[in-house]
Amino acid sequence: MRGVFRITRAEFNKIFKKPTVYIMAFVLVFACLISLFTFKPTIRTDNRVKLADENATSNYNTFYSTTGNETKENYDKSITDADYIIKCYYENNKFYSNITELENGIISSLSNLESENSDVEDSQTIKDNLKTLSQYFDKTDEYYTNLKYFNSFLSAKSLKNGDSYILNQQNKIAEIYNSIEKLNNAKVIVDTFKNNDYLKTLSTVCESYRGYIPYVLNSIIDDIKEQDTLFKSYLIKIAGTTNPAVSAEEELRVLNKLTTKLEEYKALVDEIVTKDNRVALISIKDKEKLDIIVKRVIDITTLNNYEKSNKTKRQEVATKLNNDNYINQLYAFNEILQYVDYSDENVVKELTTVQKYKDANQKVILDKITELKTDTTTSRINEQITSYKLMSSTYNNLVEEINIKNITKALTGSEIKNLYSYDLKTYNEYTENTLITYNTYYLKNNIYSNSYLNNFSYNQTIDYDTSAYDYIFSTLKICTLLTIIFTMMMSAYLISSECDSGTIRLLLMRPFNRGKILSAKMLATLFFSLCFMLLSLVITIIGGLATFGLPAMSKMLVVFNSTFIFEASPIIMLLIYVFTAILDIIFYLIISYFVSIVFKSFAASISTSFITILLSIVLGISLSSTIAYAFIPFTNTSWFRFFGLQNASSSQNILETILATPVQSNMNIWISFVILGLTCAVLYLITYTTFKKRDY
Repeated sequence: MRGVFRITRAEFNKIFKKPTVYIMAFVLVFACLISLFTFKPTIRTDNRVKLADENATSNYNTFYSTTGNETKENYDKSITDADYIIKCYYENNKFYSNITELENGIISSLSNLESENSDVEDSQTIKDNLKTLSQYFDKTDEYYTNLKYFNSFLSAKSLKNGDSYILNQQNKIAEIYNSIEKLNNAKVIVDTFKNNDYLKTLSTVCESYRGYIPYVLNSIIDDIKEQDTLFKSYLIKIAGTTNPAVSAEEELRVLNKLTTKLEEYKALVDEIVTKDNRVALISIKDKEKLDIIVKRVIDITTLNNYEKSNKTKRQEVATKLNNDNYINQLYAFNEILQYVDYSDENVVKELTTVQKYKDANQKVILDKITELKTDTTTSRINEQITSYKLMSSTYNNLVEEINIKNITKALTGSEIKNLYSYDLKTYNEYTENTLITYNTYYLKNNIYSNSYLNNFSYNQTIDYDTSAYDYIFSTLKICTLLTIIFTMMMSAYLISSECDSGTIRLLLMRPFNRGKILSAKMLATLFFSLCFMLLSLVITIIGGLATFGLPAMSKMLVVFNSTFIFEASPIIMLLIYVFTAILDIIFYLIISYFVSIVFKSFAASISTSFITILLSIVLGISLSSTIAYAFIPFTNTSWFRFFGLQNASSSQNILETILATPVQSNMNIWISFVILGLTCAVLYLITYTTFKKRDY
């Protein structure tokens, strides 16, 4: 190590004597000063409640008023919407669980009856479960109650198409029940099930209940097919004969019924694929195809402009329908639909836990608002009203995020972004997990975003006004980029310029192995890079404190790698940023030495270094929305992005675009660590091997 430090000291002296160092220091100071006078960040959105009444009682009355925006009634709409989603999950999960429990109970009891130790109680259990199953789907009782929560539009009226289906399925269960109700012999019951294939029938019945919505759609298409076939049979010659004539009124009645069924089918599909109903998923493209199909057929079947006596026109319609495969297309469309899975018990537990947090927080906040009704100031009651407002929006957002995560778990990225009626063009699983972590913490602790500073983001304020921290962070982002550029220039000088001038031969003649020489040059370069970062930090701290001052709040809530959450001071977060910036510099330092040693020429090394920086920026911008983004070494730097969410400005300028560090759905800090670690190891190994074996 002594040899390394001796060479490092010599390299340090060599660099220190170069005027480029002082020019770079001046550039950093100048950049900090320019930023100080031009820094105008986007101000954090202020969603705190600021009622202007003179006393707490007036603000209390405003909160409980039925008019205005800052009222409990208005906030409760968000709570009601979220509660409905949870009700859908809870009731539907219970609905499916009951079916499954009854079915499994029958199968289990039947299995016991087949054993030598069969028990009469098992046969009675089968009978009881079959009877319960049959009664459970009584359309006047619990079946419709559960479906009402499963889907708001489903009611006894809209399920009219499925009534006969329900009765048919109930009859199948009743048939099984009646077949074994008076049987007490275990073997006879088992044989009855086997001989009549009742187990398969039971399984089919239970499964069809779980897929009730697609059945309703298919049953409507069956009705459409029936009317279509009937109408065409009146007017098209079949096998050289013509069916018995019917009146024009009858033909038109059938045709009108066909049109009505098509409209009914489209209306039902529109309901189940609309976000608020949360039943089925479909892509925008497929939904557009369906609308075209239905519209085309309705246009064909609409005879409002035809005279009833004009049989030629009606025959023309029948011919068009006969040549159109729209019915098969409708059946195929139903196969494309993907139904939301409400049966995941873990999701239900997560949602009900969130609801318990909300219920407890709601009571606590409302009690405090009532308590502060006679307070001498308005600030404290306004804080509690703000908490209620943020609690309601946080609860709604969290439930929606959990719901969206459940909906998208089985879909690909392109499928998610193209879901009909969902605005998920920018859906990001990493971001969703981060938001869920944040909002769960808020609700669990009944402390909301207005109590914390926002995370650091370039050109964004962390508080409701500009502070020194905003200036320090944003300016350090610029200084880090400048330092990386200088690091690559300095690396090119220490290797390539010495190769050009031949002075590197004098260094290699010394009694030090080339590995130590390479390490010493890297350490000397890194030392100056760290000095530049320190200089930038000192200048930005002095300038920021003198110009902007510190924010009123003193803590941030930070989510690390989308799952681990902790509180930290802005100072700690700035130090974390500096540490991650140093890791970025080291990465580009290794790249620059790799380039310099491979090319040897100073001019070629400088050019390639700048091209490398430009390439990293271009790749970061052009591939930021692709899967490949997560696996490119250049885009896996800037580890500070994994500490919370980096808020983006609504109107980014060029510098913001360059400094932006988005996190893709498939990214996390451990993947970035592996990618960068392997890249650095491979580049250093190639650099060391080339430097060791090359004849200078």
